[in-house]
Amino acid sequence: MPKGVRNPLEELAAAKDSYMKMIINKVKTVKKQEVAELPQLE
Repeated sequence: MPKGVRNPLEELAAAKDSYMKMIINKVKTVKKQEVAELPQLE
């Protein structure tokens, strides 16, 4: 494979990794919001 050209599988893995990180961050944010709202519900 020529220099400077990335392996398509590496590209896919990197894209999947960043996508998973985005999802995890979104879930963490939602959880924080839920926790922040809990005291108001009581």
